Amino acid sequence: YIPSAPINSGPVLPPLDHVSKLEYWKIISNQPSGPDDDAFLTLSWRSYSRVSANAATRDSLLVAHYVNYPPPQWIAEHNGIGTNAGNVTGADSTFGYVKSNKPVGSFTIAEDTFTLGTLSRFNFLPLQLLNWDVTLVNKEAWASWKITDDQNIARYEVEKSLDLNSFTFLSAVASRKLLATSDYSAIDPSPSHGWNYYRLKIIDDQGSYYYTGIKKVYIGEINNWVIYPNPAGNYIILKFTANDNDQKNIQLFDAAGKLVLNRLSSANTIEININNLSSGSYTFKVVGKAGYGSRSFVKE
Repeated sequence: YIPSAPINSGPVLPPLDHVSKLEYWKIISNQPSGPDDDAFLTLSWRSYSRVSANAATRDSLLVAHYVNYPPPQWIAEHNGIGTNAGNVTGADSTFGYVKSNKPVGSFTIAEDTFTLGTLSRFNFLPLQLLNWDVTLVNKEAWASWKITDDQNIARYEVEKSLDLNSFTFLSAVASRKLLATSDYSAIDPSPSHGWNYYRLKIIDDQGSYYYTGIKKVYIGEINNWVIYPNPAGNYIILKFTANDNDQKNIQLFDAAGKLVLNRLSSANTIEININNLSSGSYTFKVVGKAGYGSRSFVKE
């Protein structure tokens, strides 16, 4: 199993409409001929696969096989041109299986690639969610995501939970409907104290949808870091616990409250040159997924 785009995601032979650009399987036929050379194949999907949450649309899923027909192309391991109902098992877009409804015969090593295909252009398979994250910035939760090819997407909805059991609508962002890569964002201006959980609901033009994985941020004081030396001379070091690899927004303010440094870092140890700062008192403010905190020091 390879969680990346197949080498060639087209062309496709009808009744296939398109195949996944996110994942594929390499399956080898060890029986080149004879009575045991045929097999029914079953492929699985997870939320990573981006299949539709609509049951009728999901029934259009097929096992797709890359073959060396002239020209090489994807074919459906499927008899007939109707839906694949009865061969698709799964209650939603997060988990399920699709089975070929005819046996796959012998094939060469050059034809060992399989993936999820669909009869319907409304299945999500082409959409690629390149990134989805939530970061704490100045005590606000900033959700951001990067999408490739969202031409059939109507909108994105950010949902929030405090207990991981019930999610509520937070905000909606309209799709730009571009074939190219697009960056989107939304803000929760008032996260609650403690853990805040977020998920992204992606809704297509037909009303079908699926959910991304869950991201979380924590509102509270960060106590797992120190700064030294204090007083400081030409440099100062910020040191976080060894397992804190989350990206953090690091800001430095002078005694008058003026911002003199602003940077993002996921390092555990950060050395900052302060040789150009005037003598006096300064304060670091750090915001990350584990919360926020501040530390003051004196520049000699």
